Amino acid sequence: MRSKVPGILYWILAILPLPVALILYLLTPGAYNLGGDITVSTSRWQMLIAPVANIVLGGLFYGLTNLLSSSFRKRMEAQILPPDADAFLGWFRVYIIAFLDVLCFCSIYGYYSLDFSGSATTVLMCRAAAAMLGVGGIAAGRILPRCTKRSILALRWSYTEKSDEAWYQVHKHGARLFFLAGAFSVLCAAAMVSVQALILSFLAFVLVLVFLYLYSRYIYFNSFRG
Repeated sequence: MRSKVPGILYWILAILPLPVALILYLLTPGAYNLGGDITVSTSRWQMLIAPVANIVLGGLFYGLTNLLSSSFRKRMEAQILPPDADAFLGWFRVYIIAFLDVLCFCSIYGYYSLDFSGSATTVLMCRAAAAMLGVGGIAAGRILPRCTKRSILALRWSYTEKSDEAWYQVHKHGARLFFLAGAFSVLCAAAMVSVQALILSFLAFVLVLVFLYLYSRYIYFNSFRG
């Protein structure tokens, strides 16, 4: 039953924004009278776009990760995968759908709060995305040291796969760097009120990945000199 928990939770989270949006849709009038003959449409039907897209994207992502997982298993052939391989993949899916949920709820709130310009909603979505990136980075920092070459999710590059030392060093130091980038992203989300939070968070993770790739290359070629 334990292995089924991430899958069940995934689909609950994928569907959750839709009933919430439907309730708010019914509670929101179609238009507001600002006085006299002036009325403003609330465009409440647009609350439903993001939740429906969330379900579609959730289904596509679930199918894609199933294909990638099957392909990886065929590559591994007779090798036994770690007991937590499926659990890591399942919880990774849950994280991604939770990320999409947060953006969905920000979008729904924007229409419900009558943010006609969309500026406040955009800022909220950027800060929320930065915070979720941070949470993901911190979680990755805990998981990476446990990844082996038989793990489904890992920092899988040509150099790390060819060299055991490169694999070990990249995942060891990568765990610390991902944790720091995650903490930095959470701080950006808390301290900044514009898209700068998301941009800086995204750049932090890009720099970490570029550094780790170059570091794996350095270790790989340095092993021949030794």
